[in-house]
Amino acid sequence: MKIERTKLTSAHVSQFEKCQSQVDGLYEETSQLAKKSPNDGVNKFKLKFINQTLDLCNGLLGDQYKPFSGFTIFSEEGLPTTSDVVLMLAQYAIALEAFRGDNISYVQNDWQWVVSDGLVFTTTTPTNKVARRRDKK
Repeated sequence: MKIERTKLTSAHVSQFEKCQSQVDGLYEETSQLAKKSPNDGVNKFKLKFINQTLDLCNGLLGDQYKPFSGFTIFSEEGLPTTSDVVLMLAQYAIALEAFRGDNISYVQNDWQWVVSDGLVFTTTTPTNKVARRRDKK
């Protein structure tokens, strides 16, 4: 279910910012491991934090933005490989960007979140798609 623009709150924006920073950080760290040993399993300690982040993101993204309908978190019984984790974190990063793109607007020469609880979240960056178009000019 999509969070309609009129239903997005400042709490959702805060949750988004936490999800995005954690996904980006985990992606960077795990991709370094995957370059060295792509088929090595991720240890349970790291997997716990990866799964917590994915769970937080799933709550925000809902069914519409979640990258894959059949995936929620990694199983701890069959530890995923580092390359599996990198693949999924990259998909979550793309999904988060799509969510952001659908919930920001260009207002008064600035990109802003559109929230319904009266708080204004100014200055976000344009979506990656908009930034790429602008850079090509």
